[in-house]
Amino acid sequence: MGISVEKLAGGKLLRVEYTNTVKITGDFFLHPEEKIIDIETFLTQQYAIEATELIARLDSFVQTEHIQMIGITPEAIVNNLKKAMQ
Repeated sequence: MGISVEKLAGGKLLRVEYTNTVKITGDFFLHPEEKIIDIETFLTQQYAIEATELIARLDSFVQTEHIQMIGITPEAIVNNLKKAMQ
């Protein structure tokens, strides 16, 4: 259980907190904004998967749900989740 905070390329801040659930915050943009809850729920159910597979699944989920990420990527989210879990 932990927190990972990273300043991403482009200057956006990403904070991923892992307890029994996943919480994602920062100064990035997501459209529609309320989809962050869906991403957090998705990751909470899938976190135990190996990182490259989880990145692919999250990328597919984002595309399927028509979520636009600005300043962050599925890879950045997963990498920070894995750091928070250490």
